Amino acid sequence: MNNVTAKRTLEIFVNLFNDIETVQFFGGEPLLNIKCIEETALYVKYLYQKGILKKKPILNIVTGMGVSKKIIEELKTLVEQFSEFKFEVVVSIDGPERIQNYLRPFKGGYPSFEIIKRNMELLQQINQPQLVEVTYTNFHVKNGFKPSDLKSFFYTEFKIENIMIVPVISKNPEIALSNRDSVLLNEYQEAINQYQNGNNSKIDLINELVNQILEQAPNPYFCGSGINSFAVDSIGNIFPCQLLVDNNDFSLGNVFESKVKLENLLAVSQQKYSKTFDKTKDKRCSNCFLEYYCRGCPIAPFLLGDQMKIPHETCKQFKKSVKDSILIKIKEDLLESNY
Repeated sequence: MNNVTAKRTLEIFVNLFNDIETVQFFGGEPLLNIKCIEETALYVKYLYQKGILKKKPILNIVTGMGVSKKIIEELKTLVEQFSEFKFEVVVSIDGPERIQNYLRPFKGGYPSFEIIKRNMELLQQINQPQLVEVTYTNFHVKNGFKPSDLKSFFYTEFKIENIMIVPVISKNPEIALSNRDSVLLNEYQEAINQYQNGNNSKIDLINELVNQILEQAPNPYFCGSGINSFAVDSIGNIFPCQLLVDNNDFSLGNVFESKVKLENLLAVSQQKYSKTFDKTKDKRCSNCFLEYYCRGCPIAPFLLGDQMKIPHETCKQFKKSVKDSILIKIKEDLLESNY
């Protein structure tokens, strides 16, 4: 993306919405276009100083980190230059060396782990990255890595606690998961079962599930794609989600079209995706105590050959796990308060 397209994107969305919560840079590898990130940050600063933006958006960079040391130094300088903004560097890395090198090798099969480790350690000098994102696959399962094992690894290796585990969306039998919608939930339930049988070694995992519910803001949307979240490609085409970029069937227009036209196109998009993603319009969600807290990816089923939908197949299991984990937390808190 060039600077003109980046600025036009900001102009359009500032005009169409009251505010912008997050500006995210993704790819490909966005750090290969770090000058555009810098120009975008400068323009965000300008819009805020002029009062056009009412608050400073988060500047989020999703990177594979497989770049030169020189680019990492440029990124450090950029983050320090715009210290008044909240930068979130998110590293896409899939685990220990043998996992990472198999799933995310460099061109020609060259191993990537050591370079990414070096770059992460350099960024830790400025309190980055803020988050590690793991694409969880059947290769992890076959090699004996549960999601909790990966969280332990990243804390031991890098002292990073904020780990997002995203089940892979793939039809490739080598990496596709047989139970994508429940793979994370199964581990929570396993921890709960162990606790109920007298083993509380996984209490941190149970607390993690409780905190996911208690600490997040209520949201009527299972996913905000096409409603209050949009992806823009390098030439300005707008899509409801980055998973659908380059699929012209889902194009919502281009940022260089008129504001009036885009306003109408995005209104149609919001109406369309609300029918599927708005839980207040789903009868099965309306009587659920998790209506405003349950979230996920309704686009994944479509990419796997089904239709976009809220996957209700795991609702019963999820509600049970949340109820059980909350009761366990109450019990633990009461025990702690008695000491």
